[in-house]
Order: sequence, then C-alpha cells, then structure tokens
Amino acid sequence: MFAELLLPKQPIFSGKSTSDQLLKIVKVLGTKKLYEYATEYNIEIDQSLKDILGKHSEKPFENLSNEARNLLDKMLQYDHTKRITAREAMSHDFFKLKK
Repeated sequence: MFAELLLPKQPIFSGKSTSDQLLKIVKVLGTKKLYEYATEYNIEIDQSLKDILGKHSEKPFENLSNEARNLLDKMLQYDHTKRITAREAMSHDFFKLKK
C-alpha cells in the first residue's frame, strides 16, 4: 500500500496467477534476493519457475526521497524476519515532521 501511495500508477504487485504474482515481485525486489531467501530457508525453486522468473535486478526507485526509499526497502523484503514492523515503520524518519 505504501509503495502504491508513493508510485500512483497502478498496483505494484498485480499478478494474474501465482507465478505471475511472483514474477511481479521479483521484478521489483530482484532475483538475487529471492535466491538468497530460498537458500536461507532451504526452499527449492523448480527449474520451470526459474525459467519464468528469469533474472532481474532490484528496482532502485530513484525518484523517491532518501527517507521514502529507505522505508520502502525495509518494507519490501522477501524474508518476513527482516521486514520492518508497523510500529517500527511509524517511527521511521519518513514520518518525522520537517521544520
């Protein structure tokens, strides 16, 4: 939701099937991080799915402020244990009032 507020073109992850949904996510978060996540949790990714996913770099979101980019990066993590919590997000610099 946060990403869609910052990037109001269309839904950021609007897949039409499970594999298409994962492809949409990989195009934003990158293939390298997906495989690191899979390795960490001993998840085997079928070769046919690897063929569909291809190779993608992490999207840099260069048009966002440093604070927005930092918060979005902390939110968009494959590994739920590395994702920022809602409470932590509300304390992020992005939400601090500028004087």
